[in-house]
Amino acid sequence: NGVFQSPTTGNPYTRCTRNSCRTRRTASQRSAASMPPPILETGPSMGSLRSTTTTTSKTASSSARRGGRPKLTYCKMPRAQAPANGFGSLAALVLLTMLAGATAGKLPSSQPTATTSISLANSGFTGTIPTEFGDLTDVTYLALNRNTLTGAIPTQIGRLSKMTNGFYLNTNKLNSVLPTEIGQLTEMTYYFQVHSNQISGELPTEVGQLSKIKGSFYAGINPFTGTLPTEIGAMTSMTTSFYLANSEFSGLIPTQIGTMSKLSYGLFLFSNDMTGALPTEIGQLSEMTSNLDLYTTKLDATLPTQIGGLVKMKKYFQFHGTSLTGQIPSQIGNLVNMETCMYLMGLDLTGTMPTEFGNMAKMFTRFDLYSNTLTGTLPTQIGNMEGFGGYMRLMANSFTGVIPTQVGRLTEMTQYLQLYSNTIKGTLPTQIGKMTELTRDMTVYNNELTGTIPTQFGQMTNMLNDFELQTNQFTGTFPTELGNLVKMTSYLYLHSSQVTGTIPTEYGNLEMSAAFYLSQTKISGAIPTELGQMNYMTNGLYLHYSSLTGQIPTELGNIPMVSNLYLQYNEISGTIPTQFGKFTNMAYSLYLSSTEIGGSIPTELGNMDSFYANAYFDTGSLTGTIPTEVGNMPFTGGFRPNSNTLTGTIPTEVGKWTGFTNTFYVHANSISGPIPTQFGLLTGMTSGMYIHTNKVSGALPTEFGMLTGFTGYNYMYRNSLSGSLPTEIGKMTGMSIYFRMMTNKFTGDLPSEIGQWTNMLYYFETYAGSMTGTIPSEIGRWTGMQTLFGPYAQSMKGTLPTELGQMTAMTQYFYVHSNSISGTVPTELGQLSGLTRGLYLNTNKFTGTVPTQLGNLVQMSSQFLLQRNTFTGYIPTEIGNLEEMAYDYRLGTNQLSGDIPTELGKLDQISYYFELRTNDLCNDIPTEIATVSNSVTSYYYVTTGNELGTCCLCMDFVDNLATTTVTVDYGNEGYTGTIPTQFGRLTDATIFNLGTNDMTGTVPTELGNMAKVSSFDLSMNTLTAALPTELGQVTLATAFTGAWSNKLTSTIPTELGNL
Repeated sequence: NGVFQSPTTGNPYTRCTRNSCRTRRTASQRSAASMPPPILETGPSMGSLRSTTTTTSKTASSSARRGGRPKLTYCKMPRAQAPANGFGSLAALVLLTMLAGATAGKLPSSQPTATTSISLANSGFTGTIPTEFGDLTDVTYLALNRNTLTGAIPTQIGRLSKMTNGFYLNTNKLNSVLPTEIGQLTEMTYYFQVHSNQISGELPTEVGQLSKIKGSFYAGINPFTGTLPTEIGAMTSMTTSFYLANSEFSGLIPTQIGTMSKLSYGLFLFSNDMTGALPTEIGQLSEMTSNLDLYTTKLDATLPTQIGGLVKMKKYFQFHGTSLTGQIPSQIGNLVNMETCMYLMGLDLTGTMPTEFGNMAKMFTRFDLYSNTLTGTLPTQIGNMEGFGGYMRLMANSFTGVIPTQVGRLTEMTQYLQLYSNTIKGTLPTQIGKMTELTRDMTVYNNELTGTIPTQFGQMTNMLNDFELQTNQFTGTFPTELGNLVKMTSYLYLHSSQVTGTIPTEYGNLEMSAAFYLSQTKISGAIPTELGQMNYMTNGLYLHYSSLTGQIPTELGNIPMVSNLYLQYNEISGTIPTQFGKFTNMAYSLYLSSTEIGGSIPTELGNMDSFYANAYFDTGSLTGTIPTEVGNMPFTGGFRPNSNTLTGTIPTEVGKWTGFTNTFYVHANSISGPIPTQFGLLTGMTSGMYIHTNKVSGALPTEFGMLTGFTGYNYMYRNSLSGSLPTEIGKMTGMSIYFRMMTNKFTGDLPSEIGQWTNMLYYFETYAGSMTGTIPSEIGRWTGMQTLFGPYAQSMKGTLPTELGQMTAMTQYFYVHSNSISGTVPTELGQLSGLTRGLYLNTNKFTGTVPTQLGNLVQMSSQFLLQRNTFTGYIPTEIGNLEEMAYDYRLGTNQLSGDIPTELGKLDQISYYFELRTNDLCNDIPTEIATVSNSVTSYYYVTTGNELGTCCLCMDFVDNLATTTVTVDYGNEGYTGTIPTQFGRLTDATIFNLGTNDMTGTVPTELGNMAKVSSFDLSMNTLTAALPTELGQVTLATAFTGAWSNKLTSTIPTELGNL
């Protein structure tokens, strides 16, 4: 059929078949089409020589009967049977195999030295080529191709200096490098073929010495590397093909390639790694008629203008799969003899499409410029290609302007006029309607075409499939004349436009079998009953996202083979026709979503025993119950009667859907009763159990534990489910996202077995129930948990497990609030350093201090909630590190004491909800906190319920102490302020301890009056200035720790030496 195949089995090159275009061609075109494909292997096969050796037939037949290896026979060829191709003289010996295709084993290493021709092609030989072949210096023809020879080509092969007629080592498994000695075969005249091996390394420069080759040079389909040697320019006698394709050559194409000016059939360099520009010298190959094949290389420059020198080119101008850039030179129009395969698709070409393409009046197929960045308008001159038969592919560019009316002159075109995905404007030319031979792929979608769809398109009565006008801006109505395209079987795409009016009844004449699209338009009116005549339809009828009204015609039930029916998002009313039960071959996609269809789900749908996916019945108006007959439909997914007013129970027959995998949507109805235990039979189910927002009651079935592959979207919230969560759900070890059981009536504990859900990532919610017990420490194994851990708003008790600190992947929403959790907050929560929002610890019974480690949560931006607990102690200065906080910083309604740390002044980005109220905070509000109040626009709660402005544990009680007081021990009590001078009145005191407080200021001189003190301690405060000399009067002191760990200055008084 004219397909140019590669020399390796099953690897055809990309070429056109001549029988792909049904066009009338000129005599010269027919002559060109009758030319045979290029010969990659020439020379006689074993079979063609067998007739010249009649004296050896007996030996051959007896060997065959024995089933052994054929005997090699050496015989003189009679004069009368001398080969006409000149492979030897009368005295020459010919070495040949006697049985074609026999398993021959290894090549013989010893042959008569007078041998002139070796023809052992396709004979099953293995092993290496004997070096002794180099001794056969009279050989002019060597054919060892199509065997399984391995190893290197012997260097001794270079001694065959009389080699002229053919050198065939191709299609073996030879490896190593091509020996430089090849260059000694200087008398080579015809074919040199070493392709389809495993020869590597660089192509030796010595190949340039084969300058007498007139036939072809084939060395491709080998892993050659390096650059092409410039010496190939010496091969100026070559007239047929130069083939180095499917290798690993790199670098530039040498300019010397232009010296092969006699090359006529092909320059095959495709599938290499060559870079740079195509040499301008390529224009010197003026005898080339076909196969300028440089596709799938790394050429990355522009096409040279000299390409116009290839004036005899007829076919296969191929550069696809490269990175050519720039504009297409106008000189390409000099290729006036081009007939087929102009392949410039998938490049980086820019600029306009040259008008000179119109000079290629002989083009009849495969004109491909698609997937570039070509701009401007389509040239009117393409109408000159009046004999063009098929494959004009100009899509996926940036063409603008209008489609030229001259396109209508391509009246012999049978397929592939592809202009889609451009920016073409204007109207569709009515002249396209004259292209009556077009059978497929009239595609202009994804443009900016306007106006009406021409009625003349109804003349294109040979159209079979792919008539695609969608995604434009057409107006008007759908032409009734398109109903004349009675041969159309598939892919009539008229959707996504501004077309109005109704669906023509004539469209019922179309023998459509696949993909009839009229969706996403502004059409209105009723669905014609005539569409029920499309009884060959198998793929789908797509009428969705429009403004259709009326009821669904019962006649649609006459399309028994249809597999997709899209009616969603229309204003269709009425009920679901019972005739849909005739869709016995419907496999998937019955879409009725967002319509006005009411009534009940017909029991007849149970007859659709081939239907397995995507029944979208979420119309909003369905009533009644879910029929038990749906169990007869072999659903695998997509059962969606959600968002209606359905009542009754979930049928137990859903347990028959043993192949069900995902998307069971019955939510937002009024379904009641228990969840069927038969769900446990859907062991292949992986996700999408949507039963929420109903009136379902009872316990969660233990059989859910059988869904071990279930991964997520388990939505049961807003029902009346009760009892404990079964421990069996711990077997659902695939759970990773969306376990949502909140707003039910669950009681009992969270089962520790859910700790086996080590893949959990998002959304674990059990809030607003009546669960008690503790949060299992095993949940700490959810180390990948990122978003919303939520067992909140329950009656959970006990302590917060320290293991939750292992959930270091958490980024947002750690919800344990509104429970009765007690004890201290684990310091390990400070390890959740990736948390950005939502640390909800509020409204519990936490005690102890606020962990300083929470200051590690420096990425927190909102919702740091610790209010309504029983925290005591000071506010840690470390939580002032949460400088990214924007809102909801709440520590109110606790028992925190002391002053407000100045470090909280760094939270100056908070805009609302800064809450410290209802604690025991005291002292003045630091000026830094007052700065925060400037940024908080609402809900700044600091002073209410605190003692701010009063001294925190100031010693204002000293005046009330009796002068006879002996023990003054107020160490480690949290006192602040200065040391009252009134302590000097207590002259009978023997113990004086104010250590480990927050006392400030200087040490009063009056303390020297306490001469009876034996133990004196002012350590670990913030006292400043010098120790007074008067302390030297405390001479009875046996323990004096008045100085260390303060901020005292100056020198130690010498008077302390009195102690």
